[in-house]
Amino acid sequence: ARESIRLIEGDRALFEQLADVPESSYASAVGRTRQQDLVRAQLELTRLEDRLSVLYEQLETALLKLGEWLRPDPDSGGRGGDEWMPARYSAPSLADQLPDIALERPGIDRAGAVDAPAAIAALLGDHPALRSLDTRIDASRVDVELARQKYKPEWKVNASYGYREDSPTGQDRPDFFSVGLAFDLPLFTSTRQDPQVQSAIADTEAVRTEKMLALRNMVASFESQYARLQRLEQRRQLYRTRLLPQMEQQAEASLSAYTRDAGDFAEVVRARIAELNARIEALDIDIARLQTITQLNYFFATSGAGAAGESS
Repeated sequence: ARESIRLIEGDRALFEQLADVPESSYASAVGRTRQQDLVRAQLELTRLEDRLSVLYEQLETALLKLGEWLRPDPDSGGRGGDEWMPARYSAPSLADQLPDIALERPGIDRAGAVDAPAAIAALLGDHPALRSLDTRIDASRVDVELARQKYKPEWKVNASYGYREDSPTGQDRPDFFSVGLAFDLPLFTSTRQDPQVQSAIADTEAVRTEKMLALRNMVASFESQYARLQRLEQRRQLYRTRLLPQMEQQAEASLSAYTRDAGDFAEVVRARIAELNARIEALDIDIARLQTITQLNYFFATSGAGAAGESS
């Protein structure tokens, strides 16, 4: 939103100058300027003002949402809870330009082709979301082993020593020493223990299935995001090399024709608005491209070192 505001603010002065052209011609009665040209010029300026108001609203809303993560914790550092109040919170300063985010390259060869799904799945194996599922699988395996232990007899060995005092007559009496052996023999295991083991195994398989589905989803998301990135790169190149220069040429040609009484003022306005919209669309493409690169890098968050080596 802020970059769109910058573009519109930069063009507002141009539209104001554009509005002065028919006004000057109309006041001096030179050329074929009509009153509707004046109205059209003022109308477009009003629309720009409204567009700016909407963008400023979006910017302020985004900054306040960002503050949810940047405000100080009211319970940290011994500060009072009043420091958490929005009235005492100032919006963070933002960079003047879009960031330059590099694309990590695991799963993408030097020609830009995506590896096979099996190779991508292997690269994704270290992702924290999948590692957490591996931890749950390991824990469920322990539950299975504990359930199976109930099939086996439980052995117990105990020993005790008893000291005896002398008899009332003063005669020595021997102390006691005993050793005991006991074991539990499971009976009716098919009806008592099998359901416990089967339940533990079912829990393990459920987590395995959850991991498999999560991995498939991540592979599919990676492939779709990379396909989207390729299309965005194509559009970005098209806008930079052809569309934006052509839009600028069209706007200049329309204005030049109008000043020579060979064109229509409405066409001049349409050309300028089309150029401004194209520049905003190019900005939207740049933003979508950076968001897509960030999403792709998320899939290989734990493979940064390898990615850097491959992309060098």
